[in-house]
Amino acid sequence: MMTNTEKNWRFIFLVYSILKAAAVEVMIPISTPDIGNEDAFHTANILDYIIDLEPFGVKAKDVKSIRFDVKACENTFLILSGSNDQTQPMYEVIISGYDNSYAIIRRRNDDSLTSNSQHWIRFVELLDEQRQSCSSYKSYWLSWETGHLKLGGGAILNTDVIVDGTDTNPLEVNKIFIFSGWGDAAEWTIYVNLDSRFSGFYSGCDIQDVRANMDVLYSTSWSKANCAVVCGRIDICLGFNYDSTTTSTNRCEILGAISPVSANFPQTHQANWMFYSKCYDDKGMCIGCFF
Repeated sequence: MMTNTEKNWRFIFLVYSILKAAAVEVMIPISTPDIGNEDAFHTANILDYIIDLEPFGVKAKDVKSIRFDVKACENTFLILSGSNDQTQPMYEVIISGYDNSYAIIRRRNDDSLTSNSQHWIRFVELLDEQRQSCSSYKSYWLSWETGHLKLGGGAILNTDVIVDGTDTNPLEVNKIFIFSGWGDAAEWTIYVNLDSRFSGFYSGCDIQDVRANMDVLYSTSWSKANCAVVCGRIDICLGFNYDSTTTSTNRCEILGAISPVSANFPQTHQANWMFYSKCYDDKGMCIGCFF
């Protein structure tokens, strides 16, 4: 006859075999202000005004596409570059510019702002359903495989292409930036894939007496170390709640959620409980602490 401990581990290995390959995608909300009449073709130091997505978990050098939602009247931009060096080439993608009428892909070769350093790769007039909305989010994707840049609508890569163009001298893309301007601010939701990026570390986010409100994958009496080991082996586990009221209870809740997961998931105050968030890439990129 199996002991309770043996039953617990048998159950966990069953869960592990089912959930190990599940994808983990997190939704990161970002607000961009109206930075005025600035863009890559008019502003030499444009990177000083805009938002780098790397601190939010977007590792451009490791991927070839990005998915996002955005709410804005018009004039939202993405910049793809090899580094933070503004004298080096970069791509600029305008989702809905020139009175919400055009999607544009263009390249800047340096920061001289001369016509010889600026190249329009492709621009198209938008259909009515492709135009941005002041009151609702629109979904988009952007890909940049070997100099072939494509912007599309919706959540599925390579469908509903809006504009695409090829650069015969493609840039190495290591950085992605976003911004809004020319009279418009924007609200973004960036989708970040965290598969195979768990660092092995957890963080309590420096908050005591907190219990996260997420789906409980499994709940049992365990040590904190066992909680951490099991959560680390289940991809959709995003962390665990731990009750250390007494040594006899040591309640552990393995937590997860169906992707995509909001980075701002709810938490409640509860004495003697603590939430430990999984950290990705390094100790500072932890979902429960909002990166």
